[in-house]
Parts: sequence; C-alpha cells; structure tokens
Amino acid sequence: AILGTTVEVATLDEPVTLKIPAGTQGGTTMRVRGRGVPAAGKHPAGDLLITVDVHIPKKLNKEQRTLVERLASALHEEVG
Repeated sequence: AILGTTVEVATLDEPVTLKIPAGTQGGTTMRVRGRGVPAAGKHPAGDLLITVDVHIPKKLNKEQRTLVERLASALHEEVG
C-alpha cells in the first residue's frame, strides 16, 4: 500500500488487473466500470466495487524490524 502495486481481481467473467496507487489506505473503495452484475435487456453491466484490505505482518525478523523502524523515523522527521 505504501509503494503501490497491481493486483489481479476476480470478476464475474474473467480476472482484471487493478492498479493500487501508492499511499492507498485500507478501506478505500475502487470502481471497475462495467464489470459488475449484468443488467437485463439492453442495459450494460454495472460497476464492480472493490475495497482495499491492507494486511500488516504479525511478526518481523530483526532485519525487517530495523528497516521498518528506519522508515518510521524518516517519516517522523518529514512531518516535523
């Protein structure tokens, strides 16, 4: 979520690739136009809404913890 990424998302017909912009917060809802429930008759399919769920690791090894602490320190210095 910090760096942004792309993810493959299942839809009703075929998977789509969704770009998650850098800095996206958990709980953000994104729209994929025309990939939702098909409508009756001549109406196009609706939009598919996707909510971003950010997972935080429960355990870090020593190197990972050091890197996260360095990032936190650098972000804190930026804010002031």
